[in-house]
This record gives sequence, structure tokens and C-alpha cells, in this order.
Amino acid sequence: MKRLISLMEKMTIRILFFGVPAVALGISFFLFTKRPGEVNITDRDGNIVGDIKVGAIEHPYGEDYLDDEINPDYIVLYSNSNRWPEHSPFYKKYYGFVNLETGFISDDIYVDLLAFGEDGLAWDYKGHFIDESGNVSITIDNFTEKYSYVDNPRKFFLNSFYKVDWNQYYKYEDKMTLRDSSDIFSRYTSKMNIGDFDECGLLALPTDNGYIYIDKNGKQAIDKTFDLMPGPFNSYGLAVVKTEADYSHSEPAVINKSGEYVIEPSDYFCYIFDGENKIIKAYFDEFNDEHDIYDFNGNKLEK
Repeated sequence: MKRLISLMEKMTIRILFFGVPAVALGISFFLFTKRPGEVNITDRDGNIVGDIKVGAIEHPYGEDYLDDEINPDYIVLYSNSNRWPEHSPFYKKYYGFVNLETGFISDDIYVDLLAFGEDGLAWDYKGHFIDESGNVSITIDNFTEKYSYVDNPRKFFLNSFYKVDWNQYYKYEDKMTLRDSSDIFSRYTSKMNIGDFDECGLLALPTDNGYIYIDKNGKQAIDKTFDLMPGPFNSYGLAVVKTEADYSHSEPAVINKSGEYVIEPSDYFCYIFDGENKIIKAYFDEFNDEHDIYDFNGNKLEK
């Protein structure tokens, strides 16, 4: 009898030693796998596209009729998720996209929603711009090591602390580093925070240190960093940028492709470029058409 009891005790210990960890491992493996999809991908006419089902079709603004503000109408965003409850800190979503024109369906490998511009490129959150077939088109120099988002289910919680400057909340955009979809487009202003490459082939890119201009090779084109989001370059090789004057307002300026000031930061309200006459109208009262005139080299002209 004692031998039987001893044997049963050893079996119980073995079950506890091996069984409980195995069960825990199995539960963890189950929770971190993806839920089976139940939603068909369809085109605008309701026709099913492809032979896979996904977790959900994603609408960046919450309404499908607003999708075109973010992407062309032939781009459909979808997501899958793991099996954790949605409000759990371990809940995670995986994003992909569908190109209805070509029938291409990407894998769900993106950490957040994509936004394709008119140039057909979207930021992939890992230091690249991809094309509408999911191919890497541009790799940003040193972006992955310094600024890329590390895929983590707690990203929204951590980013809320990373972004907010409680003393200067209006400077929210200064903290953008393209870590999630709220950095790509603003739900509140319906404005893309990262746009297309401009007429000179440059694009303003937010980093931890501020905004820089990059070219289509992914390299920094101008050896200058801006605190506020600069504007695109026009066909004359000029761009309007803003510099902080103080905590209450910023001052606009005009730069050339070398980053040099053509018009220094000032209280001008806006600039109008007249390509035919090669002049810049610098308005200090647009309503009354009161302005100064500069040439494209920044020389102030008599009216």
C-alpha cells in the first residue's frame, strides 16, 4: 500500500511538473495565434475578391464613404487579430491591403493602416515606402535603427506618453515619428501628415529630431532640420517653411533646394508664387491685397 501511495505521489508530481507548464504553453500558443477570418474581401460592387477571409475590413475614419480621403478607391484595407480580448494589453492586430485593380492581396504584415498617395507609395512603419504591389520602393537611410516603430501590442499606451508634451500640447505634431496611423493622417483635420513627393522629387519626413527633406533614394536632401512640418517644393525649386517665433505663433519663410532662406522668417501671412513674372508676393494683409514683392532670389522689388 505504501509503495502504491508513493507511486501515485510521484505521478502527481510529474503531472504537475510537466503537465501544468505544457497546458500553460498550449494556452499561450493558442492566444497568440490569429483568429480565423470570417469576412470576405469584396470590391465596390460587392463581388468577392480572392479566396481568403479576413477578420475585418478597415475604414480609417470609421465610415467606408470616407475611405477615399486616405487611399484611392481601389485600395481596400483589412486586418486580422490574435485571440486575446480586444481591451487586453496583449491584443494585437495585423494589417494588409488589397489592390482591386490588379487583384493583389498583401499578407497581413503591417503594424498599422497604410495610406497610399498619388505617387502610389505608402509608409510601412519600418523604414520603407512600398508600392501598390507591396514591393519596397524606397528605403530610408538609418531610419530603422533610429526611429522605426518596434512591433509591440502596447504601442498605443506607450506612444500616448511618448507623443504628449503636457506643457506645450499644441506642439503635438512635433512628436510624430511615423510609428502608427495617427502619424500618417489626422482624423481631426482630414489632412495627410505625410504627403507625396513634390515636384522636385522631395518629401518632408518627420523624425525624432524634427522634419527633414528626403529624396526618392531615401537620402536626406537638405542638411537642415525643421521644428514644424515644412511645405512641398514647387516647380521653381522653392518651398514655404515655418519656424517657431515663440510659444504662441510661428513665422513662415521661403527656402531654396539648398535649404537657404530666400525670404527670412517674418510676419508675412502667406506667399504667392508668380512663375510667369518670376516674383513672390509676400502678403501681410491678404484681405486688402497688401503685399511686398520679391524675385526668386529673395531680392525685394519696388512695386
